[in-house]
Amino acid sequence: MGKKPVSRAPADQGLHVIAARFRLLGDVNRLKIIDLLDDGVKERSLTDLKSRLRMTKATLLKHLRALTSAGVLAKRKDGNTVWYSLADNSVPQLCDLVSESFQERLAAHFKHYEDYEL
Repeated sequence: MGKKPVSRAPADQGLHVIAARFRLLGDVNRLKIIDLLDDGVKERSLTDLKSRLRMTKATLLKHLRALTSAGVLAKRKDGNTVWYSLADNSVPQLCDLVSESFQERLAAHFKHYEDYEL
């Protein structure tokens, strides 16, 4: 008999960590923040983020706190200015991977219907 394949699935605790990460990223406003901070600018001020994202300060701060405490963003204070930057570059890569997968599935879906002539 052959060896039983080693499971690559993470342990239960690991699955909880992964689920928590996906819950964190399951908010459009948080994804907008991540996308804006991944546009090549090293860091952005709270004021800049607020004006570009058109969120209330309270809403923006709520999302920034969640992303910072999870280690996705880094925060530094310089005088009265608070600066935010990406601390975990794997998150935009994950978003790109999901987007590419969706686009491929969508293209395959439409290709399927193009094969039928009416």
